[in-house]
Amino acid sequence: MRQRAAQQASWRAAHARQRQPPRIDSAAEELDSSAFARRVLAADQWPGGQPWVVQLYAHDSPFCRALSSQWEAAVKEAGTLLSFGRISFHEQPMLVRFVASHLRRLFRSPHPWRELPVVFGLPRGCYSMRCAVVFTDQLTSQALQRWAGTHLLRLRPLPPLSSRLLGHWCRALPAGQLGVLAVVREGQPQPLHLLEEISKAQGSVRAAAAVWRSADRAVWQSAIGAASPPLLVLCKGTASNRHLVTVRSSSLTDSSAWAAELRRHAGPDLSQGPSRGNTRPAGLLALAAAHALLAALHAASWLELAARRCSQGLRDVGGDISWQQWATAALGLASLWAFKRLLDAFSATDDEFAAAGSPVKKPARRAAASSSETLERMLPLGDTQAAVLRLEDILGGGGSWLGSSAR
Repeated sequence: MRQRAAQQASWRAAHARQRQPPRIDSAAEELDSSAFARRVLAADQWPGGQPWVVQLYAHDSPFCRALSSQWEAAVKEAGTLLSFGRISFHEQPMLVRFVASHLRRLFRSPHPWRELPVVFGLPRGCYSMRCAVVFTDQLTSQALQRWAGTHLLRLRPLPPLSSRLLGHWCRALPAGQLGVLAVVREGQPQPLHLLEEISKAQGSVRAAAAVWRSADRAVWQSAIGAASPPLLVLCKGTASNRHLVTVRSSSLTDSSAWAAELRRHAGPDLSQGPSRGNTRPAGLLALAAAHALLAALHAASWLELAARRCSQGLRDVGGDISWQQWATAALGLASLWAFKRLLDAFSATDDEFAAAGSPVKKPARRAAASSSETLERMLPLGDTQAAVLRLEDILGGGGSWLGSSAR
């Protein structure tokens, strides 16, 4: 009997294994409820804090199996800039319901299994389902990379450039700028790693993109001496002596190779931003500090209002004040006095900026005047109690400890 029962159990297990579809392997991370909360919604606590691209799939879905190669190609191309994860539709039903309840456009019919695979993402700096974005295009590697670059990484696509304008574009580059041209096949997305590298340059690079068409083969070959895409063309040199450096397709094997070749050939030309030699840091610092202080507190009324608020707090507590409250009050008055002295110091240096020919003087005075007029309307001196309450709102409730201790 025992032997027969063991045989029947073995047959049932074998039959169940035959009914289960083969698994769809992926380089993306498998997510359950715990991993989703820890890795995706708390991604700011992990090194890098990369945006997430998440796919809902099922092993028994024929569409998931047919489109798995497109998904894996996107994971391979953008895996160092984005974090990719998968949620099993059958194995994680509660997590699927949680995601669907926050993303109304995730499923469009009462039969969600038929719509698999579906993809959504959390953009850079987003750690909540409220700012998640649903992928609505046809699932291809190219479309997924374009969507991720625009909506998740928030990278600006390169402006288009015609092959016949390459020479004029290179000669028209401003002095000190490096020209970068990405030549891609028709339908191929702009490399995300290249866009990321260009965005970090912040003005020291002028970049464009061109689409290689078979009709323009002769034009490209005469201009840069290359006969097949993709290509990375750098316009280097001074304004009077420009020359082109071409990186051929054999070196551009994936998206990360574009950024590596750009760093290798650009060298010191690829700086982290434009030259700021003509900028006066002291003047800009004085302008920023003066504007921030004037926007926060009015120079003519802050001390009076703060003193009245402290007096009101003393009356509320009836003189029973701990040493912590005395210390807080003293620290607040000392901070206000320090801010006033700092503002006076910046105001005293206004004539020095004017004598040096700095453009800071007029904008600073306009900013101070507009801030003063705005705060005079916000803090009418005739109504002391209303002014005190408005001051508390501006300070973010920082002076409410006196009232709370009285209660």
